[in-house]
Amino acid sequence: MNYSETIEVFNDLIQINFDRIASYERAITNISKGEFSAIGTDIMKGYIKDSQTNITELSQYVRKLGGIPAIFTHMGGLFNFVWRDMNVACNSPHKEPILESCISIDQMAVTAYRVALVDHRNIYRSDLILVLTKQLNIINRAYSENKAYQTPPQIPIRQY
Repeated sequence: MNYSETIEVFNDLIQINFDRIASYERAITNISKGEFSAIGTDIMKGYIKDSQTNITELSQYVRKLGGIPAIFTHMGGLFNFVWRDMNVACNSPHKEPILESCISIDQMAVTAYRVALVDHRNIYRSDLILVLTKQLNIINRAYSENKAYQTPPQIPIRQY
């Protein structure tokens, strides 16, 4: 059986996880200068570990299917266009731009996993669907946690 489409999709997801790692590493560097360093850094290190595990799992499947796993490149993956915005946002020591950047990356990752599961479901074996679903849930948890850490928008108070 030809698994080239599955290998291609998995390699895209591997690259997305590399992009998440780079994003969170960048955020950790800037958090340490900012206002919520200890807790934020520990949480983000956990997200990095999650992506490293995702990469390992996906790479094993790519090899089993006869492919070569993707490798990290700063200019590869689906998030090229995010790097410009992230550079600006992550150079701030304040949590809002850092969180917004991480939320954006995770939101894109969640979307990519959902697309992979929906659009390509018919080409996957059941064990592959379970792996992708588990990884999607992990990334979706990070996305939800980051959203919860965001400060609610300030509503201006009208003075009379």
